[in-house]
Amino acid sequence: PQIKRLLAKMPTERQTLFFSATLPPEIRDLADKILRTPTHVAVAPVSSTAERVEQRRYVVGKASKRKLLKHLIETEMHEQVLVFVRTKRGADRLVKDLDAAGISASALHGDKTQSAREKALGSFKTGRLKVLVATDIASRGIDISQLPYVVNFDLPDSPETYVHRIGRTGRAGFEGIAITFSAPDEASEVKVIEKLIGQQIPVIREHPYLPGSAAARADDDRAADMQARHSQHGSSERSRSPRAKATARPEPQRSATHGKPPTAGSSRSGGSRQGSQRRGRTGR
Repeated sequence: PQIKRLLAKMPTERQTLFFSATLPPEIRDLADKILRTPTHVAVAPVSSTAERVEQRRYVVGKASKRKLLKHLIETEMHEQVLVFVRTKRGADRLVKDLDAAGISASALHGDKTQSAREKALGSFKTGRLKVLVATDIASRGIDISQLPYVVNFDLPDSPETYVHRIGRTGRAGFEGIAITFSAPDEASEVKVIEKLIGQQIPVIREHPYLPGSAAARADDDRAADMQARHSQHGSSERSRSPRAKATARPEPQRSATHGKPPTAGSSRSGGSRQGSQRRGRTGR
């Protein structure tokens, strides 16, 4: 929206330079709308990953991802962590869970005001904030030279975005670790990423929330129970709604003083009163 407002105030004949770290579909669509016959210049192949970034993958059910992230932060990732999620709502929910566990975290996404985003990013850069949870669009422009950990809490929408995400660590000669969570039913999406980068992402096969473990089964059961309760609640609300409409009492008619036109009966009665008043005045 901001770009569109700016373009509306600019002359039709102009030269436009458009810079972006990556070109996922939504950014390419935007470029096609604001540029005419553009020339694409790339400084490095999109499939290249930093040599100093160690990649790891954890296979984990969706119901257990939050617990696994907290486990890794408490046991292994003792420094700052940049976490990528797909949605703004998912970012807010994850921050709420981390805060409840005593882990300082803040969200960075498009619904945040500019001042709130700058405050969160400033706290993260200075080390006052342990975890920054970001969506892909909002995280553009983040440049932290010694960021040790990046976590793909949700798989990205495109394999090119994966390369861009993990490129936030391992900069300026420092080493970094990129961790990716994937559910068992997301194997095909992982293969697309691995095909682009030309290597397999090593799988960590020992952790407390492996699919099929007691902890993972408990999380799955809890999530299924919550989903069933939510569905039952929605069904009961829908079933109560028609009865509520059928038994609702009709609203009493408003008097003429509340702005509704008077009925025929009220007009006659009003007229007779006025007539009696006139007759009373005449009698006097």
